[in-house]
Amino acid sequence: MNNYNNEYENILRERKSVIENLFGDIFQISKKYSSVVLYGGGENCCKVLNICEQYNVKIDAICDKYKSGNLYGVNVISPSELCNDYKQSLVIITCIANTAQVRNELNTLGFNLNNTIACPYNINWLMLPDDFMNTYFDGYKYTFDVFGDEHSKNVILARTRLYLLGEFPKQTSKLPIEMSMYYFDAEFFDFGEREIFVQAGCYDGETVKGFINFRNNVPADLIYTFESEYTMYKKCCNDLSEYPNVIVCNKGLWSEQTELDFFSDGGTGGSSFVRKQYGEVIKIPVTSLDIFFENKEPPTFIQFDIEGAEKEALLGARNIISKYKPKLAVSIYHKPEDLYELVKTILDINKNYSMLLEHCYDNNPHETVLFCK
Repeated sequence: MNNYNNEYENILRERKSVIENLFGDIFQISKKYSSVVLYGGGENCCKVLNICEQYNVKIDAICDKYKSGNLYGVNVISPSELCNDYKQSLVIITCIANTAQVRNELNTLGFNLNNTIACPYNINWLMLPDDFMNTYFDGYKYTFDVFGDEHSKNVILARTRLYLLGEFPKQTSKLPIEMSMYYFDAEFFDFGEREIFVQAGCYDGETVKGFINFRNNVPADLIYTFESEYTMYKKCCNDLSEYPNVIVCNKGLWSEQTELDFFSDGGTGGSSFVRKQYGEVIKIPVTSLDIFFENKEPPTFIQFDIEGAEKEALLGARNIISKYKPKLAVSIYHKPEDLYELVKTILDINKNYSMLLEHCYDNNPHETVLFCK
């Protein structure tokens, strides 16, 4: 396999071809117009603007119902201004999900719909700005060089292709997704007669049940699972009550014992991040695994899937990881930098780990997992 630099250059060349295939018609049509306007000032607008700049398509204005002033260095206009002052312009609709609604509104205002064109659907995942990966390139190269096996290297390249081509990774794990069984890779891990399993991020309890099924309900096993969202905590307590060796803890995991702001949606997909535009922001108690296990038998296996808080939780388990070297299964996809920051964090704590990367869902951007033993 080539080094990461060469593989990255190959992907960039492919990216150029993909952009031209997707946007070729738009580029050609735009040449017939004296001015071009983007409709919709959201995330896709930034992506399309970036692509147009690369291909010398000048954007004269951005039309948006809710914004004004200047956006990404371009003047923002209202729909009425569009219809009055840009009647002969080409309008590129960037808000893909609302294309029909936008066209209806423009039609009502008297705008000629023949002068509108919608972005390709792929823009939702495709075409993060060219400089996006420049931010992460050195980190991805570091991780690529850390892994000696082509299997893991291919997972790294698959995530690079996701960000640059919008191409969803293929499943590499042979294990089923039901009950998160892919965390329990018996070919990679050696499991003992007694396992002390820590599951960071209980959510609906299915991963705990998956572990119990995988272990054939070994009575000697002890399982700790952490869930900070109270509604889900109560549900997990109820759903896991038949298992006497499962302890459900109503706390989040972090690098220290404190309180954090937490986005709560009542248990329909809680996150470790505050997003004030959605749901309710509450205070939750968090602790570290080092503090929690200070006077307890240490874990032999820790699984982390806590919506981007994995690095802080790993730092909060520094003593356990350094002294006892438990098996680790760490979700490594919530943020682009996770792919190298989490690898480096673990190796900085204990350099004696062997590592493997797997992508556990087919045609899905989620569930890339780092396995350490």
